Amino acid sequence: MKTLNYFKSFILLATAILICKGQEATPAQQTNTQNGNTEITGDEFEMVSREKENYFLFTGNVEIRATNMMATCNRLEVYTSKTDQDKTNENQNPTEENASLGKIEKILASGNVRLVQEERVATAGKAEILPQTGKVVLMDSPKVTSKDGVLAGYRITLLQGEQKALIEKGPGQRPTLILPKIPDLGIGGKEKTTLEP
Repeated sequence: MKTLNYFKSFILLATAILICKGQEATPAQQTNTQNGNTEITGDEFEMVSREKENYFLFTGNVEIRATNMMATCNRLEVYTSKTDQDKTNENQNPTEENASLGKIEKILASGNVRLVQEERVATAGKAEILPQTGKVVLMDSPKVTSKDGVLAGYRITLLQGEQKALIEKGPGQRPTLILPKIPDLGIGGKEKTTLEP
């Protein structure tokens, strides 16, 4: 019963994975979720309740489907911190009303990480999501692709609510931005006109 309550809470709070808030879901994404719930599936699931934190682990073909986002990876770890109130409630009578997951502190996704939201796709070998600070850090050959271009580097940090990305260089990788083709400006295509002073 206690594990089931934690699992329900985890499913509801896993929306912290969302990179950008306030965007409308596409019809295809809306059909993937039922009644606005976040659905996480994997080949295996493990939960460990510790004195000061809870730990959740999904492994093997992990999929997260939310209202305006879909994500896949090989492994998903979630760390939550317990408050004194959470621990008090656990020691009493753990019911659905007072069972608490705690505050999500960190989410780690690894192995073929792919985040799809609207027309943006982020891929990386690893991703660290810090819901309390609104930060997503993409590592291990990260790339963010949209209709406006491609962003790549050694490490990409996305700051939620700021519409800001920080791209770092690393061994053999420099920050790169690929934009759509610039239209022909007509330079060099016609005979040059000489201007006389």
